[in-house]
Amino acid sequence: MNRIELFESIVGMHADAFFADYWGKQPLFVRGAVPDVEGLIAPDDLAGLACEIGASRLVGREEEAWFVEHGPFEEERFSELGETDWTLLVQEVDRYDPAVGGLLDRFRCFPNWRLDDIMISYAVPGGTVGAHVDQYDVFLIQAMGERRWEIGNTPLRNPAFVEGLELRILQEFVPDVVYDVEPGDLLYLPPMFAHHGIATSECLTISVGFRKPLVSDMVASYLGEMLTRIDADRQLGHILRAPVEAPGLLDFDTLESVRSVFRALCYDEQSIDDWFGRFVTTPQRGEPEFAEAVSADELREVLAAGGELRRTAISLSCYQPAPGDSANLYVGGERYAIPTGTARLAELLTGALPINAETLDALVDNEGAIALLASLVSRGMLET
Repeated sequence: MNRIELFESIVGMHADAFFADYWGKQPLFVRGAVPDVEGLIAPDDLAGLACEIGASRLVGREEEAWFVEHGPFEEERFSELGETDWTLLVQEVDRYDPAVGGLLDRFRCFPNWRLDDIMISYAVPGGTVGAHVDQYDVFLIQAMGERRWEIGNTPLRNPAFVEGLELRILQEFVPDVVYDVEPGDLLYLPPMFAHHGIATSECLTISVGFRKPLVSDMVASYLGEMLTRIDADRQLGHILRAPVEAPGLLDFDTLESVRSVFRALCYDEQSIDDWFGRFVTTPQRGEPEFAEAVSADELREVLAAGGELRRTAISLSCYQPAPGDSANLYVGGERYAIPTGTARLAELLTGALPINAETLDALVDNEGAIALLASLVSRGMLET
């Protein structure tokens, strides 16, 4: 199946119908959507990952009081927890577990920059993070055990949260629909739809999250970068040519001199395009910690032996075409200039095809291409 058909196989309808009727509009529940998900990852493996990376949390209740702890955790911490009422959540599991990362192949009809990550939660009976809303789209796939999902049918505009908690738990929530989910079941939720998941048995839940950057974050990032390029001693280019008749008037020439500063700063399309490529591919939770350096020669040997390169961070890669069959490749917040005549490399690296000697073809003998691949492997953005 191609990438569109893979997505259609889990939502149970044509992709066009899903985007027209559900994406960003209303929840969707599909029974048995991902039948091969059970056994994808074991609870012990998830706990082991939480002991090595910081992008993990423990959420639970003790005597009705909520607690939140942040990883990485000591292995002994899990033996101290009880048999009910707690949840372990681990972000970006797709980066570290190839089997989990393979799930993203079913979501490659979305732009890379809209993908966030795959988070996996393990919960014991009664485990929950409370009734809440998310500001992003999410697909929830049950991978082990049973969970009850209570869902609201309409988005909340100005939700009120319980005060004094690190968690953003809704003060009030009355569900419209309840689903008791089993392994393989899928639930899609658009932003701001209230939901409350409660483990009814020991269970694993996979969350495939999507994102849209906040405009405030975008403006702050772009203007912050532009400020570093401005001469701190540069003055406003305002010239007096004659005596003024109204000293208090902000005349056209004055305002135009001010406008020109901001036009040059904010309406430079090339700098905006380049900044956005780096902005949307910058790791939000740190780069992978398990990367090992590899030389160009070692990489050639891997490819010659039939090896493939795995994309460990699909959401952190995109590209922009450039003149002369070249491209600007953005990976992990950095820009790489793809040489003239080799723009196909950028499409391959950020696309859905496997990265191997066959798909690379003549690029295997391109020194620049192999050096770039080796650099991305060493950064943990690709994995042999």
